[in-house]
Amino acid sequence: MRAILEELVELGYKTIAIDQSFDHSKREAGKRGTEMFPEPHSIEHLRKEFEDKLRILHRITILYVDVNVSHAMSVSMNLRRFNLIAGQPKTDAALTHCCTSFSGDIITFDSVAGSRLLVNRKAYQIAVRRGMFFEIKYAPAIADSSNRKDMIKVAQNYCTKGKSKNIIFSSGAIHEFQLRGPYDVANLAFIFGLSEDQGKNAIDRFCRQLFLRAESRRLGKTIIRRRSHCLAFSAAAVVGVAVASNNVGHTSNMTLAPLLTSLRRSVSAAKGRHTLLLLLQPTPALLFSPHASQHAIGCGST
Repeated sequence: MRAILEELVELGYKTIAIDQSFDHSKREAGKRGTEMFPEPHSIEHLRKEFEDKLRILHRITILYVDVNVSHAMSVSMNLRRFNLIAGQPKTDAALTHCCTSFSGDIITFDSVAGSRLLVNRKAYQIAVRRGMFFEIKYAPAIADSSNRKDMIKVAQNYCTKGKSKNIIFSSGAIHEFQLRGPYDVANLAFIFGLSEDQGKNAIDRFCRQLFLRAESRRLGKTIIRRRSHCLAFSAAAVVGVAVASNNVGHTSNMTLAPLLTSLRRSVSAAKGRHTLLLLLQPTPALLFSPHASQHAIGCGST
C-alpha cells in the first residue's frame, strides 16, 4: 500500500480513496437491526505519514442482489464512518435499485467478472438527476485484454443510454505499475466513447462534485443551490434581515461583521460565474444567530 501511495504522490494526485469491499449477498443471518457492515480499516498511520502530501479517504463498495440492503444501510453506524459509498449490483433488479434508490454516491461494476448487466435509459437518467456517478476503472483494462473489451462495452452502453453523463475514472489498481497520471487517464476517454471535455471532467470536475455530494450526505444538513448568476448582498439588506430575525433568535449587528465580510468577498470572487451556495443552516433565524460563525458558509465556482 505504501508503494502505491508514493507512486500517486509522484503522479501529482492530492486526494485518494482506499476501497473496502463488502458482499451483502453473503452476509450472515442475524437479528433485524444489528450492525452488518464492517468498520473502516485503520489507516491513521498512513494519514500521518502522508499528511502534507495526500488526503486519504475511506470508501466502501457494497455488492448486493436485492433491495434489502436499503434497510441495513439506514440503521448502520459503521457505514457513516466511510467518506464514499459505492454500489455494485449483481442482478438487473439490483442495478435498477442502485440507480433509483441506493443511498450512496457511486455506481460501479465488476470489471473482472464481465459486463453482464447493462443499464437502461430511464434508470440512467434517474441516477444522473439524483447526483449519482458511474465509475469506470482503468487498471483492469490495462492488465487484461478481455477486461478491456468488457469495460469498453459498458462504457459504450453509458454513451448510448445516457450520453456518458456523470462518468468518473478511478484506478482500481492493486499494484503501483497499474497507475497512470491524470493526463494519461483523460486520454483514455476516447477509447471509452467520451469526448475530450468529458474525459477531463471525469478526473477533475466530477470528482470534486462527488466529494461534495458525499460530504453533504454524511452531514445530512447541507443544501446545495445552483444560481445562474451571483446575487449582490448589500450590508443594509443583511442587517435588515438580522434585525427582523431578532423576534425569533437573539442576535446583534456586531456579530454580523465577519459574516458580511465573507459574503462580500464570496460575491466579488464569483461575480459573473455560476456559483454554488452551501448553507448548513438554511433558515435566516439560524443563519444570523450569534453562533453563525460555527456554521459552514461557502461559495465556489462550477
